[in-house]
Amino acid sequence: MTFTLGDLIFDKYRIERELGRGAFGMVYLARHTTLGTLVAIKMLHSEMTGVSSTMLNDYKKRFYLESKAKIDHPNVVKVNNFEADAAGALLLEMEYVPGGTLADLLKQGPAPIEQVLAVLRDGLAGLTAMHEHARGTFVHRDLKPSNILLDATGRAKIADLGSAQTPWDNPSLLGTLAPPHPGTAGYRSPEHEVGNSLLTPSADVYGLGCVAFELLTGKRWFDAQRDADGPRDLRGDVPDWLDAIVRRMLNETPGKKKADRDDATKRYVDCRDVAQAMKQGADEAKRKVEAEEAERERQEREAEAKRKVEAEQAERIRKEQEAIECYSRGVIYHNKGDYDCAIAEYGKAIELNPNNPDYWFQRGKSYSRNNNETQAIADYNSAIQINPNKHDYYYERSSSYFKRQDILRYLTDKIKADHMVRMSSAGRHLI
Repeated sequence: MTFTLGDLIFDKYRIERELGRGAFGMVYLARHTTLGTLVAIKMLHSEMTGVSSTMLNDYKKRFYLESKAKIDHPNVVKVNNFEADAAGALLLEMEYVPGGTLADLLKQGPAPIEQVLAVLRDGLAGLTAMHEHARGTFVHRDLKPSNILLDATGRAKIADLGSAQTPWDNPSLLGTLAPPHPGTAGYRSPEHEVGNSLLTPSADVYGLGCVAFELLTGKRWFDAQRDADGPRDLRGDVPDWLDAIVRRMLNETPGKKKADRDDATKRYVDCRDVAQAMKQGADEAKRKVEAEEAERERQEREAEAKRKVEAEQAERIRKEQEAIECYSRGVIYHNKGDYDCAIAEYGKAIELNPNNPDYWFQRGKSYSRNNNETQAIADYNSAIQINPNKHDYYYERSSSYFKRQDILRYLTDKIKADHMVRMSSAGRHLI
């Protein structure tokens, strides 16, 4: 029996549309007529086509066990209510998760790395809540892309606990369900196929590893393992650390005891181990990226500093060359007696390189020839301040002092210049 838009179920659920069909019945989007909220409801009917009474009893048992789990976690689809009517119809009211399934997402191809990491973190958190709900005896057993939903924010939620191994059922009492442990071909762990003994959380690690591999590559691990050992073999941008984690999640040998946690030849013992490995891998990758970024910034700073020094050096050379040209023109003007032009050219040279004493000295000489002794003396002072060891500077300044009839300063500079010449001659004689 199926329902259509507007049908009222159990006197309080108004059907909006069909969401899907599962192994145990139909799933609908409905609105709670009292609360006005949208919910997902899973229906099981006694008159389902092709369902024997024995199979129906098995389905009812799984249906009831799913309602009894009541795992309250943001990464597990919440079951709100369980009801049955006199006609044998069973109903599970669950939270509505509007973002579709990972199977829907895979229709677009492989997912971005960051989205895969987010789904993995969410899936691990939800599975950890399940496993700890019953001290490791609660195992989902049927993890696959269609059983992981996405909410409006992209958060992953694990759905369909109808095949779960629970502490309330006998794992050997599986009726007509085959193989010994229920699940979907291509996603079941190797230990699913071996006997009816209890599975461990490591079986769900394998199932989630299959989902992760498919999200990363767009291919099922069951089909791809002949050509690949891990997702990086099919997708080059998968980080090495993530590739190593997914490979270990897909290891044929399950980790079962504490000593297996450090044995890389065995699958992770549980989802906490995977989550810890993911955190370590992400942290190491982050540190590596930060170190590379810091080194890149250091190199950029050094390169920028070098460019700045080279630019400053080039600018100094340019200015000095231009200053020399101005100085040379000033000498030519001075020798021609055009002292105004000489002063102008020397001034340009000084502006370009004020630390060259000869520029000040030569301009002082042009000022003196132009009968501006005050400015000439000022320029001689600047030249002497930069280099006090040239006797020519003192001779020319003494000449300007003499023209101003400042005899004392004239004699002081004349005596100093003569002394410097004598000392220089004595030094050459000793050599």
